[in-house]
Amino acid sequence: MRYKEFALFEAGIDGEDLSAYVEDDADHEADAALMDVLRRIQFSGAKMPKITVAALINLVNNEPGGEAFDKTALEKAKSNNDGVKQLIKNIEADNNGIEYVFIKPPEPIAGETNADGAPADAEKSASIVSGMASRAAGA
Repeated sequence: MRYKEFALFEAGIDGEDLSAYVEDDADHEADAALMDVLRRIQFSGAKMPKITVAALINLVNNEPGGEAFDKTALEKAKSNNDGVKQLIKNIEADNNGIEYVFIKPPEPIAGETNADGAPADAEKSASIVSGMASRAAGA
């Protein structure tokens, strides 16, 4: 709840600390900055995108609204934010104790693919284009 909403209440709040009920807008801004960074990493082209926790925190800190982001905010976002849950596969430490955030790779686009991962009809398209080019050169 936001503070303005408490002004509408008349009973039951006397003597209580309202800060426990008030939403923190900074959390929403930090979560949005985290989502932007995670999406950029997700679409970086890596088969299994990952980043160290420290590097992720630094990247989010450099985004507008992410200045106060830290490891606690990362864990809170992972447990409470559905969008972050869908992007982060897990957070684990390697043998050296360095923690990594493993990001789910992007969903493949529906359709058949060849051995290179390109769409199956890309080869057919390439042959059509080369045929058109040779006809244009001969004309």
